[in-house]
Amino acid sequence: MSAPTHLTLQLSDAPDAADLAVVDAGLHASNLAAADLDAVQPLAVFARDDGGAKYVLHKRLARHGRSEP
Repeated sequence: MSAPTHLTLQLSDAPDAADLAVVDAGLHASNLAAADLDAVQPLAVFARDDGGAKYVLHKRLARHGRSEP
């Protein structure tokens, strides 16, 4: 398969379910290849400023190995 020579970008706030399914399937396959998904656990980091405002960073990390920002 050769690379396309021209692409058109489409922005949508209501993407087609079939298009979303293609993206989801690709992400799932990539995730399976990159990590043991049975070894994933939730992680949350809370940062508070001096006024008490809370900022939340949330990411899922593997128990053993790398994490992605």
